[in-house]
This record gives sequence, C-alpha cells and structure tokens, in this order.
Amino acid sequence: MYSVDTSFFMDWQARYHPLDLFPTLNARIEALISAGDCEAVSLVREEINSVGTPDLKTWASAHAAIFVPLEPAVQLEAASIEARYPARATSGAMRHCDDRAGPQRHTYRA
Repeated sequence: MYSVDTSFFMDWQARYHPLDLFPTLNARIEALISAGDCEAVSLVREEINSVGTPDLKTWASAHAAIFVPLEPAVQLEAASIEARYPARATSGAMRHCDDRAGPQRHTYRA
C-alpha cells in the first residue's frame, strides 16, 4: 500500500515525470490504483485543486476514489509507521495533524 502526498503528484506530473513522456510510469501507477494499493488523504485533493496544474486537477478528478478521509484510523496507522521508522519521523517529513486520533498523532505532509 502506498500513501502519497501532494508533492508526489506535483513531482510526478508537473515537475519531473509528465504523463506524455513517461507512459510506463503512468501505467504502473494506474495498476497500483486499480489494485487498491495507492491512496492519498482528502487534504491532498484539496491542495491539488488549489495549486495543481490543470492537467493534474483533471487527473485527480478522474481518480477521485483514491482520496480517502483523514480519519482517526488513518492517523493511527501513520503513527504506527512513524514508530517503526523513527529516523524518518524526525527528518521533517512529518507534521502534526488534528488531535482526533489522540495526542502526538502525525500524518504525512500533504
């Protein structure tokens, strides 16, 4: 399972790997999505709608099912992953989110 953030989409489609130049990469990501192995929290879609390129916004609309609500269970799973990889958690790649899942719960930066 891959949980991706806004920078993933921006880097993938807008900055480094445009769909028309990297069709194989696009096919692999589409396969992950079809298999249910790629998701992003709904905050990512909000950011894409705010700062994404027109093509990325269109892509996100066509793949709306990958954007899931940021529920306590998602935050708890992120905290579990963070606990397994503490060096990553302290690298600045994480930020605090709301406290619905309890104190000191984190999620990946969107």
